[in-house]
Amino acid sequence: MFVSGVGFQIGSTVFDFVAKENTPGGLEGADIGLSVTPGGGAPSGNWSFDSTKFAPDEFLIVLKAANSPGFAAWLFTGGDAASNAGTWMVAWINASGKSPDLSHLSIYAPAVPIPAAVWLFGSGLLGLIGIARRRR
Repeated sequence: MFVSGVGFQIGSTVFDFVAKENTPGGLEGADIGLSVTPGGGAPSGNWSFDSTKFAPDEFLIVLKAANSPGFAAWLFTGGDAASNAGTWMVAWINASGKSPDLSHLSIYAPAVPIPAAVWLFGSGLLGLIGIARRRR
């Protein structure tokens, strides 16, 4: 389910926007080495990202067709989440009776819970303070 202003929610997991490539060209979001070909807009092609920059346990690939209000999303989990490349295809027909070109391909990953992130930051900060006091 798409949640306006948040991303996507599947069950209790919220997926936040990571990166997207518009076709033709134009990257947005985090630098994960995202590549979508062909770059000139087409009904099918390839996608990839750099697994040394982005390697989540699960993620979504979302396709948005040009001149069409629809989109499609694929959830990668478990062994599939180790994939950092694949093929894409806009397989639906628009109102004019033809397969539209790709507008953009986006990647979403599970949101990091704020309390956990704050706890990790706080405990790291306390550790640094403790080390500084011990040295004095």
